[in-house]
Amino acid sequence: MEKHGTGCRILFSSYILYHESSLWLDVLNMNQKWVLRVNIIFYMASLALLIGIVSLINVDAQSPQKAQIAYTNGIQETREIYVMDADGTNRRRLTENDVDDVCPSWSPNGQKIAFASNHEGNNNWEIYVMDSDGKNQINLTNNSVSDSHPSWSPDGQKIFFDTSRDGNGEIYIMDADGSNPYNLTNSPEWEQYPSVSPDGQKIVFLSDEGADDQTPDQIYVMDINGNNRHKLPIESGYYPSWSPDGRKIAFSASRNGSALDVYVTDADGNNVRKLTNDPAHDDYPAWSPDGQRIAFQSNRDGPYQIYIMDTNGENIIRLENGNAWERYPDWFDPAYSPAGFSTDKLMKTWAWIKQDK
Repeated sequence: MEKHGTGCRILFSSYILYHESSLWLDVLNMNQKWVLRVNIIFYMASLALLIGIVSLINVDAQSPQKAQIAYTNGIQETREIYVMDADGTNRRRLTENDVDDVCPSWSPNGQKIAFASNHEGNNNWEIYVMDSDGKNQINLTNNSVSDSHPSWSPDGQKIFFDTSRDGNGEIYIMDADGSNPYNLTNSPEWEQYPSVSPDGQKIVFLSDEGADDQTPDQIYVMDINGNNRHKLPIESGYYPSWSPDGRKIAFSASRNGSALDVYVTDADGNNVRKLTNDPAHDDYPAWSPDGQRIAFQSNRDGPYQIYIMDTNGENIIRLENGNAWERYPDWFDPAYSPAGFSTDKLMKTWAWIKQDK
């Protein structure tokens, strides 16, 4: 606390993303004694104001300002990456490459989108990254094999993907600029569709280990460094996806020869629940960042399109777009992004009070 005229003042300081902001609050000196009385309502209002100021500082202009769903639009060989508001409105095309661009994946701060592209043809898929407005498209992998299904680490520093560069499907990790690729699975099996847990400690993925004509692919989990891999006690599944709180995994599966449906299980593979039940295919689930809804693709009304539902399978809504083919949804919401104010950043914000006597 510093003396200031006939009173004192408190300094609130926050260093977030290299920005410093300060808020000075004057407190009157009563009866010549340095007595600090801060009304709890006034304190909370001041803190809320500080949080709002810091949040505005940290939201980059490239980050969407409302919830968005990235997806693929089009038919084979002409698919492009689009984004739309989470209610299905305001659709925008991001790529215009006249080749297949699929499987968009938002970076945690919403400033980038990774995706797979068949730029070279012949199913020579590569991992690309671009700004969230479609600009600055960069090839990260650039080799003669297939690299696909990118998934960001929670801190945005790494990208996980599957690749056939070793002659079979493997899960790799690389820096977000494409450098330092490393094989995490390193097995003779075919493994794909990585999804990273929200705490960055686990990866769920698909493996054909033990699979045959009667046994479909299985869902496995391993540590982020590739150790401690184990099969979840689930009959089979595809397209696994962690929930934002890390407690659940959504996936698609076919039971008894039926079409694919969306299921959810506890992270340990127990308590499996079926969410959809339709004669058509429902697959590729993607959680909303608040964990309250799941987007998925379905051909229940004709061409594949994007649907959303509550996490108990109720209130299914089609984000209608005529007869367009739309697949591979991925959800972003700035309210749950590291670019906004978070508990972690709150820990970096402090106030100190020093009373001079």
